[in-house]
Amino acid sequence: MKSTIFYRIGLACIMAASTLSLQAKDYQAVVFGAKSDGITLNTRAIQRAIDHIAAEGGGRLIFTVGRYRTGAIRLKSNVTIHLGGGATLVASSSIYDMLNDDMPPALISAKGQKNIAITGSGVIEGNSDALISSCTDQIQKGYLQKKDVPAANYASARSDGKEGMVPALVYLEDCSEVNIKNFIIQNVPNTAVIFNNCKKVKMDKVNFFQLHGNLPIVNFNSTETSFNGIYVDDKTRKNTIVTTFTTSNNTK
Repeated sequence: MKSTIFYRIGLACIMAASTLSLQAKDYQAVVFGAKSDGITLNTRAIQRAIDHIAAEGGGRLIFTVGRYRTGAIRLKSNVTIHLGGGATLVASSSIYDMLNDDMPPALISAKGQKNIAITGSGVIEGNSDALISSCTDQIQKGYLQKKDVPAANYASARSDGKEGMVPALVYLEDCSEVNIKNFIIQNVPNTAVIFNNCKKVKMDKVNFFQLHGNLPIVNFNSTETSFNGIYVDDKTRKNTIVTTFTTSNNTK
Protein backbone atom coordinates (compact mmCIF):
# COMPACT_ATOMS: atom_id res chain seq x y z
CA MET A 1 0.00 0.00 0.00
CA LYS A 2 2.76 2.44 1.00
CA SER A 3 4.73 1.61 -2.13
CA THR A 4 1.68 2.43 -4.25
CA ILE A 5 1.24 5.77 -2.53
CA PHE A 6 4.92 6.66 -2.99
CA TYR A 7 4.70 5.59 -6.63
CA ARG A 8 1.72 7.88 -7.24
CA ILE A 9 3.38 10.80 -5.48
CA GLY A 10 6.55 10.29 -7.53
CA LEU A 11 4.57 10.06 -10.76
CA ALA A 12 2.70 13.26 -9.91
CA CYS A 13 5.99 15.07 -9.27
CA ILE A 14 7.43 13.88 -12.57
CA MET A 15 4.32 15.00 -14.46
CA ALA A 16 4.39 18.41 -12.76
CA ALA A 17 8.04 18.86 -13.64
CA SER A 18 7.36 17.88 -17.24
CA THR A 19 4.52 20.38 -17.47
CA LEU A 20 6.75 23.16 -16.16
CA SER A 21 9.49 22.26 -18.60
CA LEU A 22 7.08 22.71 -21.51
CA GLN A 23 6.24 26.25 -20.50
CA ALA A 24 8.24 29.18 -21.86
CA LYS A 25 10.61 30.47 -19.22
CA ASP A 26 10.45 34.08 -18.08
CA TYR A 27 13.49 35.88 -16.69
CA GLN A 28 13.34 39.26 -14.96
CA ALA A 29 15.89 41.78 -16.20
CA VAL A 30 16.38 43.15 -12.68
CA VAL A 31 17.62 39.73 -11.50
CA PHE A 32 20.63 40.18 -13.78
CA GLY A 33 21.40 43.60 -12.33
CA ALA A 34 19.47 45.86 -14.71
CA LYS A 35 18.43 49.14 -13.08
CA SER A 36 15.22 50.95 -14.02
CA ASP A 37 16.34 54.40 -12.85
CA GLY A 38 16.89 55.87 -16.33
CA ILE A 39 20.49 56.75 -15.42
CA THR A 40 22.46 53.51 -15.03
CA LEU A 41 23.92 52.13 -18.26
CA ASN A 42 22.55 48.57 -18.38
CA THR A 43 24.26 47.26 -21.50
CA ARG A 44 26.34 44.60 -19.76
CA ALA A 45 23.53 43.44 -17.47
CA ILE A 46 21.06 43.09 -20.35
CA GLN A 47 23.57 41.29 -22.57
CA ARG A 48 24.45 38.96 -19.70
CA ALA A 49 20.76 38.13 -19.35
CA ILE A 50 20.32 37.47 -23.08
CA ASP A 51 23.41 35.24 -23.17
CA HIS A 52 22.17 33.26 -20.16
CA ILE A 53 18.67 32.76 -21.58
CA ALA A 54 20.08 31.62 -24.93
CA ALA A 55 22.40 29.16 -23.18
CA GLU A 56 19.43 27.77 -21.23
CA GLY A 57 17.50 27.05 -24.43
CA GLY A 58 15.50 30.26 -24.70
CA GLY A 59 12.78 32.27 -23.01
CA ARG A 60 11.58 35.82 -22.39
CA LEU A 61 13.60 38.62 -20.83
CA ILE A 62 10.99 40.67 -18.97
CA PHE A 63 11.32 44.40 -18.35
CA THR A 64 8.87 45.77 -15.78
CA VAL A 65 7.94 49.40 -15.03
CA GLY A 66 10.86 51.81 -15.32
CA ARG A 67 13.38 53.35 -17.71
CA TYR A 68 16.27 51.08 -18.67
CA ARG A 69 19.13 52.99 -20.31
CA THR A 70 21.31 50.84 -22.54
CA GLY A 71 23.80 50.80 -25.37
CA ALA A 72 23.95 48.26 -28.21
CA ILE A 73 22.72 44.77 -27.28
CA ARG A 74 22.72 41.57 -29.33
CA LEU A 75 19.61 39.41 -29.47
CA LYS A 76 20.18 35.65 -29.74
CA SER A 77 18.22 32.65 -30.97
CA ASN A 78 15.10 31.66 -29.03
CA VAL A 79 15.16 34.84 -26.93
CA THR A 80 12.32 37.36 -26.64
CA ILE A 81 12.72 40.86 -25.26
CA HIS A 82 9.39 41.63 -23.58
CA LEU A 83 8.63 45.22 -22.58
CA GLY A 84 5.83 45.17 -20.04
CA GLY A 85 3.43 48.05 -19.51
CA GLY A 86 5.32 51.10 -18.24
CA ALA A 87 8.72 49.70 -19.26
CA THR A 88 10.94 51.82 -21.51
CA LEU A 89 14.20 50.75 -23.13
CA VAL A 90 16.16 54.00 -23.56
CA ALA A 91 19.00 54.37 -26.06
CA SER A 92 22.19 55.79 -24.58
CA SER A 93 22.98 59.37 -25.59
CA SER A 94 26.54 58.45 -26.64
CA ILE A 95 27.26 57.21 -30.16
CA TYR A 96 30.12 55.11 -28.76
CA ASP A 97 27.65 53.01 -26.81
CA MET A 98 25.86 52.14 -30.08
CA LEU A 99 28.75 50.99 -32.25
CA ASN A 100 28.87 47.34 -33.36
CA ASP A 101 32.07 45.67 -34.50
CA ASP A 102 30.64 43.87 -37.52
CA MET A 103 27.28 45.57 -38.19
CA PRO A 104 25.81 49.05 -38.46
CA PRO A 105 25.14 50.77 -35.11
CA ALA A 106 21.83 49.89 -33.51
CA LEU A 107 20.19 49.64 -30.12
CA ILE A 108 19.06 46.03 -30.67
CA SER A 109 20.77 43.92 -33.31
CA ALA A 110 21.12 40.29 -34.34
CA LYS A 111 22.97 38.41 -37.05
CA GLY A 112 22.24 34.87 -38.18
CA GLN A 113 19.78 34.20 -35.33
CA LYS A 114 16.49 32.25 -35.35
CA ASN A 115 13.20 32.53 -33.46
CA ILE A 116 13.73 35.97 -31.95
CA ALA A 117 11.17 38.53 -30.85
CA ILE A 118 10.50 41.94 -29.33
CA THR A 119 7.04 42.13 -27.76
CA GLY A 120 4.97 43.85 -25.10
CA SER A 121 3.12 47.11 -24.53
CA GLY A 122 6.18 49.10 -23.46
CA VAL A 123 8.36 51.62 -25.31
CA ILE A 124 11.67 51.77 -27.15
CA GLU A 125 13.00 55.32 -26.75
CA GLY A 126 15.46 56.34 -29.47
CA ASN A 127 16.81 59.43 -27.68
CA SER A 128 17.06 61.05 -31.08
CA ASP A 129 18.27 64.59 -30.36
CA ALA A 130 20.99 63.48 -27.96
CA LEU A 131 22.31 60.77 -30.27
CA ILE A 132 22.35 63.00 -33.35
CA SER A 133 24.17 65.71 -31.38
CA SER A 134 26.68 63.13 -30.12
CA CYS A 135 27.35 61.92 -33.68
CA THR A 136 27.81 65.41 -35.07
CA ASP A 137 29.96 66.61 -32.18
CA GLN A 138 32.38 63.67 -32.39
CA ILE A 139 32.74 64.01 -36.16
CA GLN A 140 33.37 67.75 -35.95
CA LYS A 141 36.02 67.24 -33.27
CA GLY A 142 37.73 64.59 -35.38
CA TYR A 143 37.35 61.80 -32.84
CA LEU A 144 35.08 59.77 -35.11
CA GLN A 145 35.46 59.22 -38.84
CA LYS A 146 32.78 58.30 -41.36
CA LYS A 147 34.74 55.15 -42.19
CA ASP A 148 34.05 53.91 -38.64
CA VAL A 149 30.39 53.27 -39.44
CA PRO A 150 28.79 51.70 -42.57
CA ALA A 151 27.53 54.38 -44.95
CA ALA A 152 24.00 52.98 -44.81
CA ASN A 153 23.60 54.52 -41.39
CA TYR A 154 24.43 58.11 -42.22
CA ALA A 155 21.49 60.45 -41.94
CA SER A 156 20.95 64.17 -42.32
CA ALA A 157 18.26 64.04 -39.68
CA ARG A 158 19.10 67.34 -37.99
CA SER A 159 17.07 70.42 -38.83
CA ASP A 160 20.35 72.25 -39.55
CA GLY A 161 21.33 69.61 -42.10
CA LYS A 162 24.47 68.44 -40.31
CA GLU A 163 25.31 64.85 -41.00
CA GLY A 164 25.75 62.22 -38.34
CA MET A 165 26.25 58.46 -38.13
CA VAL A 166 22.91 57.76 -36.53
CA PRO A 167 21.97 54.31 -35.18
CA ALA A 168 18.89 52.37 -36.13
CA LEU A 169 16.84 51.14 -33.19
CA VAL A 170 16.56 47.56 -34.47
CA TYR A 171 18.91 46.03 -37.06
CA LEU A 172 18.52 42.33 -37.96
CA GLU A 173 20.64 40.55 -40.55
CA ASP A 174 20.35 36.98 -41.89
CA CYS A 175 17.74 36.16 -39.23
CA SER A 176 14.63 33.98 -39.50
CA GLU A 177 11.36 33.57 -37.61
CA VAL A 178 11.26 37.14 -36.35
CA ASN A 179 8.30 38.55 -34.42
CA ILE A 180 8.03 42.29 -33.67
CA LYS A 181 4.75 43.01 -31.91
CA ASN A 182 2.64 45.56 -30.01
CA PHE A 183 5.08 48.05 -28.51
CA ILE A 184 5.80 51.76 -29.16
CA ILE A 185 8.90 53.18 -30.85
CA GLN A 186 9.47 56.89 -30.31
CA ASN A 187 12.07 59.61 -30.90
CA VAL A 188 13.45 57.77 -33.90
CA PRO A 189 16.86 59.16 -34.96
CA ASN A 190 17.20 57.16 -38.18
CA THR A 191 15.37 54.35 -39.95
CA ALA A 192 13.78 52.70 -36.93
CA VAL A 193 13.82 49.04 -37.96
CA ILE A 194 16.01 47.40 -40.62
CA PHE A 195 15.59 43.79 -41.78
CA ASN A 196 18.51 42.77 -43.99
CA ASN A 197 18.23 39.42 -45.74
CA CYS A 198 15.82 38.03 -43.15
CA LYS A 199 12.95 35.61 -43.67
CA LYS A 200 9.67 34.76 -41.96
CA VAL A 201 9.31 38.23 -40.49
CA LYS A 202 6.13 39.36 -38.72
CA MET A 203 5.58 42.93 -37.55
CA ASP A 204 2.22 43.61 -35.97
CA LYS A 205 0.63 46.57 -34.14
CA VAL A 206 3.78 48.65 -33.73
CA ASN A 207 3.31 52.41 -33.20
CA PHE A 208 5.87 55.02 -34.26
CA PHE A 209 5.94 58.48 -32.69
CA GLN A 210 8.14 61.59 -32.87
CA LEU A 211 9.96 60.90 -36.11
CA HIS A 212 12.95 62.85 -37.39
CA GLY A 213 14.22 63.48 -40.89
CA ASN A 214 12.60 62.00 -43.98
CA LEU A 215 13.93 58.46 -43.79
CA PRO A 216 11.83 55.31 -44.12
CA ILE A 217 10.59 54.00 -40.80
CA VAL A 218 10.95 50.32 -41.70
CA ASN A 219 13.36 49.11 -44.36
CA PHE A 220 13.43 45.43 -45.26
CA ASN A 221 15.21 43.21 -47.73
CA SER A 222 13.51 39.99 -46.72
CA THR A 223 11.23 37.14 -47.75
CA GLU A 224 7.99 35.81 -46.28
CA THR A 225 7.15 39.07 -44.52
CA SER A 226 3.96 40.37 -42.96
CA PHE A 227 3.37 43.93 -41.74
CA ASN A 228 0.00 44.70 -40.16
CA GLY A 229 -1.41 47.45 -37.98
CA ILE A 230 1.60 49.78 -38.33
CA TYR A 231 0.73 53.24 -37.03
CA VAL A 232 2.85 56.32 -37.79
CA ASP A 233 1.99 59.67 -36.22
CA ASP A 234 3.47 61.62 -39.15
CA LYS A 235 0.62 61.38 -41.67
CA THR A 236 2.61 63.24 -44.34
CA ARG A 237 5.25 60.54 -44.49
CA LYS A 238 4.69 58.38 -47.54
CA ASN A 239 7.79 56.19 -47.33
CA THR A 240 6.88 54.48 -44.07
CA ILE A 241 7.83 50.99 -45.26
CA VAL A 242 10.38 50.48 -48.01
CA THR A 243 11.09 47.10 -49.54
CA THR A 244 14.02 46.35 -51.82
CA PHE A 245 13.13 42.68 -52.26
CA THR A 246 10.32 40.44 -51.13
CA THR A 247 8.47 37.39 -52.41
CA SER A 248 5.48 37.67 -50.14
CA ASN A 249 4.46 40.69 -48.14
CA ASN A 250 1.31 42.22 -46.74
CA THR A 251 1.25 45.84 -45.60
CA LYS A 252 -1.78 47.54 -44.09
